[in-house]
Amino acid sequence: DASVVLYAGRIGREKGVDVLVRAFAELSEKKPGGHLVVVGSPSLGSDPADSARYEAELRELAEGLAVSWLPAQRDVLALIQSADVAVVPRLWPEPLSRSVMEPLACGVPVVATNVGGNPEILTDWLAPYLVEPNDVSGLAERVGSLYGWRQRQGDLGERCRRDAEARL
Repeated sequence: DASVVLYAGRIGREKGVDVLVRAFAELSEKKPGGHLVVVGSPSLGSDPADSARYEAELRELAEGLAVSWLPAQRDVLALIQSADVAVVPRLWPEPLSRSVMEPLACGVPVVATNVGGNPEILTDWLAPYLVEPNDVSGLAERVGSLYGWRQRQGDLGERCRRDAEARL
């Protein structure tokens, strides 16, 4: 019965996963009933020790919260389809994010940061799901607004899918 919040991607500082965990903690205080699923593995980058530290920081931030950690997977389709909302809290300006496009194509709304190609994907009626990078409270508010959307806005998933089909 939980609202499933999904992050699927590489785990690195530039991906903003810590911002998502902080936002989820804030949201959990205001609106219990969510479950954050983080799918991915730390990026090794130029400093593997920093990757390990970052992962430890994330797990410490998430202590006591309803968070599941899953290793990176080649096929995340079933996980996307089981989510209520996908979140892309990226801090760096990736030009074109599959992490935004794939959930939309699956009929899952996406909350993403207003960087890189994200505002080119989340346009028009999807634009309110953009938040500024590092905006913990804004991210928490946007994600929380999508809890229970299937009961309130039954057509939202179909609208996401149709938009992705038409434009992406």
